[in-house]
Amino acid sequence: MDMTRRSLLQLMLAAGVQTLGVQSFAGCSTLGATANATSDQPAAPGARVVRGRLTVTGLRTPPGALDLPYVYYRRGSGPRPTLFFLGGGPGVSNLKFEPPEQWLQEFDVVVLEYRGVGQSSIVLSSPYFARALRQPVEGLSLRAAAGMQEDFRAAFADLKRQGVSFEEFSPAEIAEDIERLRQQLGLDRIHLVAHSFGTRVALLYQTRYRDRTAGSVLFSMNTPGGFLWYPADTQSVWTRYRDSLRATRPEQYEQLDRLLRTPSARPDRYGPFKLNDSKALVVAFFLSFNASTRDTAFKAMASAESGSAGNWYLFSLAYDWVIRFSFNWADFFVKAYMADCDRAAVELVDQQGSGALFGSPSAVLFSATEAFKSAGGVCRPDHFEPDYRRTLAIVGEFDPSTPIERKPHALPDERFVVLKGAGHADVLYANPGAAATWLTRFFLSPDA
Repeated sequence: MDMTRRSLLQLMLAAGVQTLGVQSFAGCSTLGATANATSDQPAAPGARVVRGRLTVTGLRTPPGALDLPYVYYRRGSGPRPTLFFLGGGPGVSNLKFEPPEQWLQEFDVVVLEYRGVGQSSIVLSSPYFARALRQPVEGLSLRAAAGMQEDFRAAFADLKRQGVSFEEFSPAEIAEDIERLRQQLGLDRIHLVAHSFGTRVALLYQTRYRDRTAGSVLFSMNTPGGFLWYPADTQSVWTRYRDSLRATRPEQYEQLDRLLRTPSARPDRYGPFKLNDSKALVVAFFLSFNASTRDTAFKAMASAESGSAGNWYLFSLAYDWVIRFSFNWADFFVKAYMADCDRAAVELVDQQGSGALFGSPSAVLFSATEAFKSAGGVCRPDHFEPDYRRTLAIVGEFDPSTPIERKPHALPDERFVVLKGAGHADVLYANPGAAATWLTRFFLSPDA
């Protein structure tokens, strides 16, 4: 039982901050915005917390208007540089983030809720998405996901019956929300600090509103098209991690080398209990995103391939907890499909997954393109060219979600910082206070 609880806790910590990036440059609107703000108690010494809301009108989605809460952390009475923070997701509230004291020493910070999730007045909701994901698929591939399609069709159709206009919940519209709030607060120029999914919104914003963007620091930067995980890229990440173990942990090096070179069949039972390998594989994949849980994933997989399936069985059990508690799946799928619903890309991902260490989780997650289109969605990703001026990207050396293999050519090497040993979420969330060094140096002394 203790091991079960530890595994579940590790998993939920990983899944809670594991974030995916999406992008879309369509659906820009010119809707009205109003505000109502009140002061609250300070969250840090000397800080004043202002809570307010951004109201967007003219939506097609009922009831036709949208209230988005925001929190404005301020210090002092004079003007200071203002950061807008954009956290991970989709399917996760942005208001979960509170800036550390170190950030507030030099900056004011604004955190705006994402539309469609959390404390948004319109929250996307349908039980069919989670029902689809709980299907016991055999293998992470398009073929294996065939049995999920009935629930996926019901899920998108359910949202359509509710009157949801999918394009009004795209990342492009979140970027417009940032601009509306900037105007509402009377700010001339803003700095952007973002992680994973939030970096897609930041790239959209700074490309559209270059003259209003003083600069951006993007942790685990997710570039256009990168919502899908390409197994060829993730295999490169695992290979690089394997090579890092050769001198210091030769036994683990050999285990991971065997997994990468000749993956073998894993047990489908643990004693009298049936074990779903695909569910355990998804859990291991997410656990491998971060340094604190990476080895747990690989050791469990290596043990399963050697015939000891105890931890692998726990992983398969933990999968259902992830589906129940990690994301708002309706929001996740709408934003993801509005961004990267590209059948040709999904088929390429599926092909690359054959023989890859973790197969292709993206092939399963993006298997419902036809269901999305039948409900009125448009599979037309807009792979815009981001403006990387005044942008610093900080990425993890062993991050399979936003791998360094996807570094954009347009971003200079000296502004693409690779943190040795880091994964996806830990580049920021392991010590957000330490990020103040990057923010202060880059935003306040960009020429240094």
